[in-house]
Amino acid sequence: MASSVESRYPGTLPATWLAERFAIDPARIDMLRRAGELVAVREPGSTEWRYPAWQFENGRPRDSIARIVAVARERGLDDAKLYDILTMQLGLRDEGRTLADLASDLTSYPQVLVNVRVREKFDLQKVPAVAAAMSRIESRLEGQGRLLVRYSGTEPLLRVMLEGRHEPEIRAWAQEIVDVVKEYLG
Repeated sequence: MASSVESRYPGTLPATWLAERFAIDPARIDMLRRAGELVAVREPGSTEWRYPAWQFENGRPRDSIARIVAVARERGLDDAKLYDILTMQLGLRDEGRTLADLASDLTSYPQVLVNVRVREKFDLQKVPAVAAAMSRIESRLEGQGRLLVRYSGTEPLLRVMLEGRHEPEIRAWAQEIVDVVKEYLG
């Protein structure tokens, strides 16, 4: 018969099982949980943390889990509520998939953020050289990352954020935009 934890939190594994299977020290597993890099649940009054299996791939936590946990904690969600949300079945159009299923499809890329000081906050699409640089970088990403360029709300700064497959490449691309911005708006 399944324990109450297994029936309340199906698909979860005890830390001892993870430690044995993945050759990870149980103290490291607990450290990852406390650091927000793993989702863990337990019944009130229990001392045993259980870890949803879907957050692991090839013996290690999926890269997207830490981001999901960070956002959940910023919104005041504890791990039990996050577990409930992630394992809730989606609508009929999603064929009974859960948010955890969708999260397992996410690819996490390196991220680069560069700030550049500006004299004035112009509409970037109306500065042809800046718009062209942004367009070039978007094309280079080929749908394998994202570019976000926005002004700070509190400082005379433009923030250039790039995510992509290769960090040195996206760092150079971000610098291309920064150089054009410095020339025209800096």
